[in-house]
Amino acid sequence: IVIVEFSDYQCPFCRVADLLLDSLVPATDVQIAFRHFPLAAIHPAATGAARSAICAERQGRFGEMHRQLISTERWQTDTNWIREATAARIPDITEFRRCLTAASPDARLVEDGELGRRLGIRGTPTFLSRRSIHRGSDGLRDFVRAADSAFRAHVGVARRKQVGP
Repeated sequence: IVIVEFSDYQCPFCRVADLLLDSLVPATDVQIAFRHFPLAAIHPAATGAARSAICAERQGRFGEMHRQLISTERWQTDTNWIREATAARIPDITEFRRCLTAASPDARLVEDGELGRRLGIRGTPTFLSRRSIHRGSDGLRDFVRAADSAFRAHVGVARRKQVGP
């Protein structure tokens, strides 16, 4: 099962949804394809957070930076991405700093944003499966439970994986 997640790191509902993903499907074969969809008009630090996650991903540390940004809030007021990268154990802080000032993370944000808009996404969190769109953490909860039950009925218990883009 693949779920495409459009999310904004500063969105409180996205943070709840991330916890639901971790708690509702810990033993299934669910893959998360994460797409950045920062709502900068209402979440001023979200774009910087997304850029940080993209730069961490370049060093193979998307999951660690994702978890750092989801589980902490201090960055929302001081936007100290180097502190967050250090906490997420990004191996090359010099390269991370260079990436933050480069144009390439912006290209990824534009790509994810355009994809979301083509799919009719206007808010976060939004989750897509092969057959449907689920908005918000409540829609995700119902979807994951149904998918998990169907998967277990046909295949048995497997493992959950999280993948970046």
